[in-house]
Amino acid sequence: MKCSGNLRDAEYDRSGLALYVCADTFLLREIEVLRPELIVCMGSLASTWILKQTGLLNAKYKWLDLLLEELEWAIKGETQILERKIHGCGHKAKIVVLPHPSRRNPLAAVLNKKLKSLLKPFIDSLR
Repeated sequence: MKCSGNLRDAEYDRSGLALYVCADTFLLREIEVLRPELIVCMGSLASTWILKQTGLLNAKYKWLDLLLEELEWAIKGETQILERKIHGCGHKAKIVVLPHPSRRNPLAAVLNKKLKSLLKPFIDSLR
């Protein structure tokens, strides 16, 4: 998914925009064709979209909840990344959500560094 740039600021009303039109149109098909083992989502737009496709997202469970679970796993030294079914294409993949790595989000650098330990065993297994 492409970042919406300045439209992500709170001063803009994004409610009428078709933010997910490209993802809904093309990304599901790409996932179906490429069949990735791991999908890494950076930021709330990408993370929210993929969690909607897995059926995980609801009124009580947001993308930040998964991020906090991932942090907990990384802190405990666990290397589990759960595989999730993507309903629009029937493919299963391991999904990781990360904060957007923007300079405007200094906490992201700290969190992403910690979450790197969660991803490392999986990435090493691909080599």
